[in-house]
Amino acid sequence: MVSSHTHKELRRRTQEFWINEQLWQEALLTDSDFIKINEFLTLEYNTIPTKERIGKGRFFIAKVSAKGIISLISHHHEKFLFESVHRLFLFAEKHDYPFLRYFCLVLAGEIAVLSNDLLSKIFDLTLKWVDHPDWEVRETAGYIIRRGLKYQPEFVLSALDSWITFPSENVRRAVAESLRPLAEIKWLRDPVKNNQILILLSQLKCDSSTYVRTSVGNNLKDLTKYMPEKILTLAEQWILNLNITVTEDLASRSKNDLGINQFLLIWTLKHTFRWIQKRNPEFHPRLTHILGQNYVDYYDEKRNRLAQPRK
Repeated sequence: MVSSHTHKELRRRTQEFWINEQLWQEALLTDSDFIKINEFLTLEYNTIPTKERIGKGRFFIAKVSAKGIISLISHHHEKFLFESVHRLFLFAEKHDYPFLRYFCLVLAGEIAVLSNDLLSKIFDLTLKWVDHPDWEVRETAGYIIRRGLKYQPEFVLSALDSWITFPSENVRRAVAESLRPLAEIKWLRDPVKNNQILILLSQLKCDSSTYVRTSVGNNLKDLTKYMPEKILTLAEQWILNLNITVTEDLASRSKNDLGINQFLLIWTLKHTFRWIQKRNPEFHPRLTHILGQNYVDYYDEKRNRLAQPRK
C-alpha cells in the first residue's frame, strides 16, 4: 500500500486546501486564514504514522506544503508576497504557532528566489530570523539562505560576507552552517568552484565563540570527504600564517602555551580533521605535520579531545 504522505500526495492536498479555502484571494491573508493554515499543517502531521515521522516530521510538512502553493501565488505582486510572508511570521510569533513559523520560513525561501528584489527584502528579514531565540527558527531560516545560494549565489555570498563581523554569534554561525556542502547545491562540493566558501570560513576559523567554531569545523570536516587535499593544504597555510610550531603534543597544548588565536585555530582544526584521522590513514603523515603525532594517535572526539596519551 502506497503511503498517503508522499511529496506528491501532500502537495496535492495542500493545493486543494488552498483553492477550496480561497486563500490569498483578497488583498492580504486574514488572521482567520492564518489559523486555517496552522490547523491544516497540524492535521497533516497528526495523521502521519509514528514509524514514518523520522523522515516526515514538521519540517517535511512545512517544506512540501510551501512548495506546493508557489504555483498558486507567484502571480501576485511582489510587495503583496513580501508583506504576506512578514505578517504570517508575526502572527505565528504572537500566538506561539511554531509549526506556522516553519511553514512561513520555507515559504519565504521559495518566494525569495522569484526575483532579485524579493531576495534582497527577504534577506533583511532572514538576518533577524537567524538571530532568533528559538534554535529551530534559526535552523529553518537557513533554508532561505540555501535557496538563495542555489539561484543567486553572488548576492548571497556578498550578504554572508557582511554577516561575519556581526556581534551576534548566531549570525556568524549562520554563515558557516548555511554553507555546508549539502547535496542540493552541488558546486559547494566542487574544489574548483568553492574558493569563496573557504574565504568566508577562513574568516571564522579563530572565532571567539565555540558555537561558531563548531560549525566551521563541521563544514570543513564535510569538505574533507570531497576535497581532502585542498583542505589539508589550506590548514598547512593557516598553521604557517600564525607561526605555529608543530610539535608532537600540539593538539593538547593550552591557550597559555600557544596564544589565543593559535589555540582557537588548533581547536577548529582538531574538529575539522576528525574524519580523516579516523578513516583516512593515507593522509596521516600530512596530518602529523599539521596537528602533531598525538592527534593522529590519540584524538577521540568524545573520549580524548585533548589528544593526550592514555595512561
